[in-house]
Amino acid sequence: EVGSRLSLSLPMVKLGDEQLFTLDVMDFGTPVTTIETYQEEGASRVLMSVGGRVGFQHQRDGNNLIIEVDAVTNNI
Repeated sequence: EVGSRLSLSLPMVKLGDEQLFTLDVMDFGTPVTTIETYQEEGASRVLMSVGGRVGFQHQRDGNNLIIEVDAVTNNI
């Protein structure tokens, strides 16, 4: 977590030109508002901008990486 962003580094992963993008995902009803992908030296990076406090978890399913991002609510 970096401020209002989640940063995912994928070491030794090279993205193709068609995989470098910025997506506006506000209309999907999740805490994630945008997803941006970058190619860096020796790694790829995925930045997810989020609105509010979030919790997240990840799991691997074969060649797929699944990231779940949920809003954190305070029940006082």
